[in-house]
Amino acid sequence: MPILYGGKGADVWFIASPLYDTHGNITGAIESIRDITDRKTTENELRAAYEQIAASEEELRDQYDELKKERRCARRE
Repeated sequence: MPILYGGKGADVWFIASPLYDTHGNITGAIESIRDITDRKTTENELRAAYEQIAASEEELRDQYDELKKERRCARRE
């Protein structure tokens, strides 16, 4: 088995369909393998970016709420 990507492996999409003879017996298979490593890498990068954006958004909301709270307190003084 070949070592892909310097031993890091690869993400693959695999599908197989049976191959029949004229009597309906399975005599083999037609197989297709596609390297989807780049796609998976991009999906993981996008997922991480979305998580980072969500965390930043939550932090900004918390900061905004804190500023509103401080402003209300300042008005009361």
